[in-house]
Amino acid sequence: MATNQYAKVIVIGNLGKELKFFPEAEGKQAMVSGSLCVNSDWPQRDQNGNILKDPQTGKTLMNQVATWYNFTLRGKRAVAFNQYMTKGKPVLLEGEMREREYNSNLALYPCYDGNGQPIMDSNGQHFHAYVQVPRKELQLRVTDWHFIGSKNDGNTNAYAAPAQVGVPAGPAPVMPQYQAQNVQPQQVQAAFTQPQTGVPVAPQYQPPTQVQTGLQANPANPAAPTFTVPQTSIPAGV
Repeated sequence: MATNQYAKVIVIGNLGKELKFFPEAEGKQAMVSGSLCVNSDWPQRDQNGNILKDPQTGKTLMNQVATWYNFTLRGKRAVAFNQYMTKGKPVLLEGEMREREYNSNLALYPCYDGNGQPIMDSNGQHFHAYVQVPRKELQLRVTDWHFIGSKNDGNTNAYAAPAQVGVPAGPAPVMPQYQAQNVQPQQVQAAFTQPQTGVPVAPQYQPPTQVQTGLQANPANPAAPTFTVPQTSIPAGV
């Protein structure tokens, strides 16, 4: 038993026909089937097998060869594949190649006997019969798939970031920058020592210039002197 053997196939191409989708049924997974076309360039050769080149440019002449792969995909990936992929879209498929046996559709084929001689009908015409012919083909059983291409190719994988609500379109606004002023030390000192014009300055308290104290004679009773309140000069505005 081969336990260390593994085969994986990766093909990139375009879907060649409309997909056939079989939804999930009781006891069966969803399945999608289709065909993938892979274009390859091969050099042109003459009858002797020599590669042909352009006589003017010297470049090798190429032929484009198309190779078709029939594939099947099952499960949830098949549902997503059928939702996003359509005929002509590019896609990458991963899986393994399996041989599939099937019977062809009923078709009209000429009949021959055991010796290879044609069987003739009563009118002397070669007899034909509708038969099903057993056939075999290689089929890609896909295990995973990926989008290929860009938004311009019609591929749904090229999602654009949603626009933010309330943010206007266009370049981002430029924040104003703080401009530093060249201030000299002398200006700083003058700002604290000299009041600015138009700014009210609180008046400074001035001490009394002269205080009169002493006792004076009472005219009504000369023997009883009266005490006089010192007169203090206080500047206005305090």
